[in-house]
This record gives sequence, C-alpha cells and structure tokens, in this order.
Amino acid sequence: EISACLVGSEMCIRDSSNIVSNSNSNLTSNYSSNSTSNSNITSNTTTTNTITFKGYVFQIPSNYKATTTSSQLQLIGTNNIDVAAINIQSGSFESIKASKETINSYMTNAGYAVSNIQINYYNGVEFVTAEVTQGAQKMILGYAKLNATTIFMVVTGSTNNVLNYNALNDIAPMITTARVAS
Repeated sequence: EISACLVGSEMCIRDSSNIVSNSNSNLTSNYSSNSTSNSNITSNTTTTNTITFKGYVFQIPSNYKATTTSSQLQLIGTNNIDVAAINIQSGSFESIKASKETINSYMTNAGYAVSNIQINYYNGVEFVTAEVTQGAQKMILGYAKLNATTIFMVVTGSTNNVLNYNALNDIAPMITTARVAS
C-alpha cells in the first residue's frame, strides 16, 4: 500500500515539474478561468468552480485555475506563480503517517533530496508533508486523508522556486468539500 502511494507520489512530482517549467509559457490558456481578476488575488478559500477528477467533485479555490489529465488534477494560481499537481489513490492515511522514514528512503532512492518531513494542519486538514528537491526545483509533497480508504496527494511548487506552505491552506478546502460524483 505504501509502495503504491510512493510510486504515485513520484509520478505526481515528475508531472508537477512539467507544470512549473511550462507555466511561464502559454500554459494558462489550457486552464478553466475563474472570475477573480489578477489584481485582486488574495489567499482565500472562496470557490467559484468545480471540477470532476477520478470520481470526485472538487471545488476549486478562486485564486486557482484547474484542468485535469488522465493522471492528475493540475492547478495554477491566477498569479501564474503557484502550481500544484493532485492525485487520488487508494490507501490508508494512517499508514502514510506511520511511514515517514519510508517516504524519505523511497524518494531519496528515486533521486530526490528530501527534508523536513512533518505532520501539520493546514486550514483544518491534517497533512504529512515533505520538502522535495530535484535539481534546482523545490517542491512540497503532501498527503491528506480524503476518506477512510483514499489518500489525497498534492505536490506544490512555484515558478519562482519558493516553497509556499500557504498553498496547502488554499488547497485544503478541496478535501473537506469533496464529494463523490453522481
């Protein structure tokens, strides 16, 4: 179970690196737009759009634009700086919490530098997070409980290569408001 989550995490990190590197180009034209103008961006949890991904409906924070691929839900901040790749996978969040050293070992063996693995709450949602670096790109890998048998994985990064834990505060309400698609 942990191995499957870690493989999924590695794929999520790899794909999120592509989001970061492409977000300075015209990638934002592929994302659904929200009604918030760039001049009024604030870190908030007001939602204006929903998107369906892997059988769940998520409310997208108004300061993000979203699209999906077959493997992930991709978010890019309307500031064109913050990006996130999200995946959903079967598994136990409790197992992830108990396996912080396994996360470190697996990601290190996969070629990533891993640091600062911790458990924290962001906007009321418990996350296991790790700072992950590959080459010069810095990212935050996070796991949260979507339900008893499903894990929400998120990789956040930015085009300015600054770790932004506030992005988890923005994304956390997506977990608490997620519902099964009808």
